[in-house]
Amino acid sequence: MKLLLGAKRYLEELELKKKKEMEPEDHEEENNFTVAEQKTLEMKLLVSVVLHPLDYAKNLIMMGYEPLPPYQSYWFGKPYYLYPNVLKYVRHIYSVDGVLGCFRGIVCKSSALVVQNTLITYFDKKYPAPQIGDSLQSKLKRNIVVKCICTLASHPLQMMAVRCMAQFVGRERLYSEWNPLANLLTILKLEGLAGLFKGFWAKLLGEVALVTASVVIVHSIHRMIKSNSDSDNSEKSMVFVSTVVNFACVSYFYPYNVVSTTMSVNGAGLSIGQPPMSPIFANTHHCYTYLSYMNQLKRGSNLFYRWVPTVSRSDDILKLRSA
Repeated sequence: MKLLLGAKRYLEELELKKKKEMEPEDHEEENNFTVAEQKTLEMKLLVSVVLHPLDYAKNLIMMGYEPLPPYQSYWFGKPYYLYPNVLKYVRHIYSVDGVLGCFRGIVCKSSALVVQNTLITYFDKKYPAPQIGDSLQSKLKRNIVVKCICTLASHPLQMMAVRCMAQFVGRERLYSEWNPLANLLTILKLEGLAGLFKGFWAKLLGEVALVTASVVIVHSIHRMIKSNSDSDNSEKSMVFVSTVVNFACVSYFYPYNVVSTTMSVNGAGLSIGQPPMSPIFANTHHCYTYLSYMNQLKRGSNLFYRWVPTVSRSDDILKLRSA
């Protein structure tokens, strides 16, 4: 009996020692994870700042602002018109506002990136992303919930950034380029709480559709590849497949980004969002229908070969404008 009690105590002591030895390792892993997160966020912010002038020009294009006239070119003898590429667009912004003017909205945009990255990091810790072999339902549930929460939290800041950029068109000073808090108070005063979520529904619908489509397609392809090849080869090939599928889905659901950007400035006291430059839209569906008739749902998707869209249904457009 004494021997059994002694063995039991010995085993308990061993377990305590193991726990004590594991605790520093866990802390080291957490510290390493935190350092990796910080480096990732810093890299994202750096890339965002460096590429901001291009994103600035792209957002103005998505709003429908074209300050530079198109030029004629030929393809197999057939004439067509192109807008100047995004680099010439950025050069135009620089000629008007200088270097500092090329970074309108960078503070609000960076704040939105920090909020989104913080939430994604939190969910990755508390609710890790499902593995590629997990059930389709678990993947969809987790990814859609995370995407909805991140979009909800970051959209007001992203919308402020878009409005700061839109002030370039009419030279307004309604929204602060460096103070998101001042923009928050301005929007609440002029539009109320609903003003913070202009363009939100189009953005949310596009993000949810993008996540759903990409997860379903990748999951289906993984099942087909896994049944016809080795597990090691299938896991390696799925990295490439996921990248291609995500790129294709982003391109397909791009129109929702155009609608969201257009709605973010519509009726916001800026010249780009009111007549004669833009009609006042009753809702997101109205905006989508109008842009579809005008063949403008893809504006900004190609930044270098920017075809001037043609409109063939002029009668329908006149009816839509008068509605």
